[in-house]
Amino acid sequence: MKNFLKWGIFITAMNIVFMLIGYAAGISATSAGRTMGWVSTVIGLGMLFWGIREKKQLDPGDFTFGRGWVEGVLISLVAGVLVSLFLYIFAEFINPEMIDFARAEAAKGMALQKMSQEQMDTAKKFTDFFISPTGFAISTLFMYGIGGMIVSLIFSPIVKSMGGNTTQVENA
Repeated sequence: MKNFLKWGIFITAMNIVFMLIGYAAGISATSAGRTMGWVSTVIGLGMLFWGIREKKQLDPGDFTFGRGWVEGVLISLVAGVLVSLFLYIFAEFINPEMIDFARAEAAKGMALQKMSQEQMDTAKKFTDFFISPTGFAISTLFMYGIGGMIVSLIFSPIVKSMGGNTTQVENA
């Protein structure tokens, strides 16, 4: 199996486990569930780093900044597509209360900004799309794609500088 597929699936599996644990514990539609989401993000970033590092370990002499960056982007895209699909299913069929919670939080935020009723009605049209199973899936895919590009720009040179970029020739 390709390295990027393996690590993309690992990141997806970890996210699914976190979502299901939050749902089973009854905290997915609370601020504690949001905290679990941040924890899974940090773990996912660690897994992205390990995936890039493993690419280097597979062929240290051929590892370049560009190869590391592409590997990170591919890992992020695989994870993004798979997590987006699961998130859609999760928000639409398993835990639609999550959508209600997010919309209520958005409404509280609008009320705190003291928006006029007309402004709130306009904003509600946008939030109803973006805070929906489809909106969550689309935004997740974009966040993984763009975030993966940016984070891989950081991780790739770190991994490249970790040593081991040359193959050693054994003495006979």
